Amino acid sequence: MVVSVSLGSPAREDGAVDASVPPSSSVARRRLRIALVLLPGAVFVALLAFGLLRADGPPAPGEVAPEFSAELLGDDGGLALADLRGAPVVLNFWASWCGPCRDEAPLLNSAAERYGGRVHVVGVNVRDSRPDALEFARDYDYGFRSVVDADGRIYDDYGLTGQPETFVIDAEGKVFQHVQGPFLSEGDLFGQIEGALGRDG
Repeated sequence: MVVSVSLGSPAREDGAVDASVPPSSSVARRRLRIALVLLPGAVFVALLAFGLLRADGPPAPGEVAPEFSAELLGDDGGLALADLRGAPVVLNFWASWCGPCRDEAPLLNSAAERYGGRVHVVGVNVRDSRPDALEFARDYDYGFRSVVDADGRIYDDYGLTGQPETFVIDAEGKVFQHVQGPFLSEGDLFGQIEGALGRDG
């Protein structure tokens, strides 16, 4: 038995060629045109999805630290990150209910004392009650300013997932280092600060 395979237009049962069905080459060209039309849209959607996923994460070293302006904890007025431009910033996210924050507090005080005038140490108190936060700052004798982030807006802008977390920001406002969890020694913290100072010449 011989099977005949036709690559042209299909035939109807009566043997006539069905002109309503395009040849296979036309189908291929049509599919190619559709793909070329859809491709830019698919690329745009992929890039948009990547951007949204990236926006949820913390800024990486070399990226500009997100700006913020917030009320000071325990003082009148507020503080804006942009106002600190010109010197490195140690931006520490903390809360009174955070156990590791207690262990880290003396190290941050040491940094504020050692580098005062050359480096700004700034705390961001996250989703805390004001009385508890003030008591914590008094108990641990915080020698640096903190801002209030009661609704977690700054925390979310920095893409964080826990406390404590710290960003060392250089004098130009770019992230030098992001440290998840507490600093364990003065050497760890001071090393990051010296690195940011060295970058600034």
